[in-house]
Amino acid sequence: MGTAKLHWRFAHDVSPSVAQALTETMKREALLPVEGIQRRGLATRAHWLIPLRERIGCDVFAKEYGSPSVSRRLRGLFWHSPADREFDNLIRLGELGIPTPRPVAKVDEGRGLARRSSFVLMEYIRDARPAAEEFRRIESADPRKAQDRDENFAQFTEALAKFLLDIFAKGVVHRDLRTANILVQTDDSYAGYRCRLLDARAVDFRRQVSGRDVEDSLSFFTGFLLKGGSSPAGVRRFLETICRLDRNGGGYISSRPEDLLAAAECKADTLRLRDERKSRERALNRPSENSGTKMFERKYGSTKAAEGYRDRRFSRSRHGRRVDAAEQVLVERLVGELGVRENVLELPCGAGRFFRIFFKRNLKVTGADISPSMLSVARQEAEARGKRCRLVTADARALPFADGEFELVFVMRLLHRIKSVEERLAILGELARVSNRWVLLSFYDSRSLRGIRDRLRGGYPGQTKASIRSEAEQAGLRVVQFVPVWFLARQTLVVCAKGS
Repeated sequence: MGTAKLHWRFAHDVSPSVAQALTETMKREALLPVEGIQRRGLATRAHWLIPLRERIGCDVFAKEYGSPSVSRRLRGLFWHSPADREFDNLIRLGELGIPTPRPVAKVDEGRGLARRSSFVLMEYIRDARPAAEEFRRIESADPRKAQDRDENFAQFTEALAKFLLDIFAKGVVHRDLRTANILVQTDDSYAGYRCRLLDARAVDFRRQVSGRDVEDSLSFFTGFLLKGGSSPAGVRRFLETICRLDRNGGGYISSRPEDLLAAAECKADTLRLRDERKSRERALNRPSENSGTKMFERKYGSTKAAEGYRDRRFSRSRHGRRVDAAEQVLVERLVGELGVRENVLELPCGAGRFFRIFFKRNLKVTGADISPSMLSVARQEAEARGKRCRLVTADARALPFADGEFELVFVMRLLHRIKSVEERLAILGELARVSNRWVLLSFYDSRSLRGIRDRLRGGYPGQTKASIRSEAEQAGLRVVQFVPVWFLARQTLVVCAKGS
């Protein structure tokens, strides 16, 4: 494993011969990549196979966790790392009698801040399939053997339902109960289906699992079944089976199978939309199309994306609602203090979140956005308030407006996505050109707590007040005031006056 020293922690039931075989084999060149497993999150780096079947009776699966940032390495000194958590949870699940791949060892490549990677080693389960794949395999069996297919399906759904109910009965909730995290295996030595739980890092242990926990987990799991191509009829049969077994056991489920199926269909739709969004976001990272303004056009180019932003961005979470409320109060106060009486340009106007403030003061509003879909949503917002405003498709780098056309140009949540200095200067120059008095804009303060965290994680931290002031002056704007949304907040508003 390079020049770093390896630090081993073996499971209590690992024999000395197995430990010796592992320590002798654990080298980078001996690790074989395992394809077809989706890497999720920043912590997981890769998945490997260590071929030891001839020496210890089974191959070993290695999940590699990295320490890509200083903050993660510091956290690993004082708290459990993701690798520690997964290894400990695998051991605890085994003690509870819940089938998982047998944990073998946890290996650290280096220690402390010098730690490069950690590996969780576990038994490699051959000839096992994700639950959704087994679901589809049985459903697509030869129609001429319908009786055998129905018997297999009944046996499979019963085994899967018993497995899940057993997990809940033992006080375990899996926060990521997707179908890929349940492996299904059939072999000659076991009559029926054997299920195993994967990704132990996402496991919570509780004194008692509530009915709400169970139903939420089921909607998540069955949503992935539907998204993976399983038929609604098959998923309903599974839900009927688990409801029937639950009535004879824990009594967790109070909803009817048809209600659970409806929740699963909603979840499947959400998952499909999320996959579409991620596909668009991956496309945004192409070097040839890395313009910040073009990123907004692609990200919110569809009606679904624009409506999703309106319906979820600032209302789905408590933090989002808090941010929206704080920004609305602050913008309304600043617009009043600036004494704006005439034309206002909001760029980008998005879903018209701030139209309420301008309509309340009877200002003449122009909303500009690079996404026509966003403008359509903004039009709905204005009509819902019984108001009319001009809506224009525009690129912030070349605005289709006359010089000095607006008393106030309001720019919220745009510059924090523009990493290129040249692009920011082009935008600021256009803002100064079309304003005749004020420019009110926002940016991410790199010296806020969130900015410092993002810098430690290797992300884009934002800008400093000095850099914003310098760029504004180059564009012909004079910074009057910096106003954070709240104390030590990352989002900061800047009041700029036209002219030096």
